[in-house]
Amino acid sequence: MTHPNPSTAIARVIVDELARHGVSRFVAAPGSRSTALVLAAAAIGEVVMHIDERSAGFRALGHSLAPGSAAPGVVLTTSGSAVANLLPAVVEADRSGTPLIVLSADRPPEMVQRRTNQTMDQRAVFSGYVRARVDLGPPRDRPEANREWREAVSRSFIAATGGYGSPGPVQVNIAFDEPTVPVSDDGRATAEPFTSPTDGRPDAEPWEAGSVDPGHEPGELS
Repeated sequence: MTHPNPSTAIARVIVDELARHGVSRFVAAPGSRSTALVLAAAAIGEVVMHIDERSAGFRALGHSLAPGSAAPGVVLTTSGSAVANLLPAVVEADRSGTPLIVLSADRPPEMVQRRTNQTMDQRAVFSGYVRARVDLGPPRDRPEANREWREAVSRSFIAATGGYGSPGPVQVNIAFDEPTVPVSDDGRATAEPFTSPTDGRPDAEPWEAGSVDPGHEPGELS
């Protein structure tokens, strides 16, 4: 399947892999950097929008705690201080052992730490409170990209649901290049289509399932 640009490709792969693990509901706060994620989520499930990131984090936590919930709550947010506003919900998920998946949209490395609040280094903002963290750099059209993305998301889901020990929060941080939308008419830079394969496992199976290596300590996933 061809995607209009790399940002759309990685967003669709991430959301599709989560769907294969049973996720069908997402909570999001507005922001341009996370647009690709929100569009991908809306295409396969329900997206609940909150104007405030702190509220969005606790709404996602509530989805995890709802009776009969089959999958962790997932919250999508744009870059910078927006991510930091999820910290109260992440701490609550950590202390209570509640699964929670944070998909944090980020800027490319060359745009980080440019003196504004939206360019802060957000990769370690939840240090000490997450079961695992994975940083997916700017997406590039490479044959191995699909495997790397799906493996990272699948393992993050397993970590959130107790694959490394107790359940709790995880962070998947994704550095999105512009454009973050499939089609743009506002003058932003265009990108070449993403043409490498992005198929998942046959029969809608997740990339990995069950527990991972019990000797693998929580932390950064490779």
